[in-house]
Amino acid sequence: MYHVLTQTDVPAANRDDYIAAMRTLASESLQTEPGTLTFDVIQDEENPNRFYAYESYTDAAAFQAHMQGQVAQRNFPRLIELIGENYVFLGKGWNIGSSES
Repeated sequence: MYHVLTQTDVPAANRDDYIAAMRTLASESLQTEPGTLTFDVIQDEENPNRFYAYESYTDAAAFQAHMQGQVAQRNFPRLIELIGENYVFLGKGWNIGSSES
């Protein structure tokens, strides 16, 4: 499996709208993208304006399909409107300790 971890700092005024938009993105991704296996969004317990997204895909190609697919095209413009450039990929890669091994 291929995993992605991002961190996003959201302006306080946009927090509730960001949460709603991420819920939509996660739900649509899981429902319509066969290669999307996990899409969790975590709100930092110490900073309510910081969020982490943990995503799992069948492989790197499934992640690329997610990034370029219809769900992203529908949802990314709104998310960028809410957060601007306040996000970073903390990590991308393959699971080396899978229980599948």
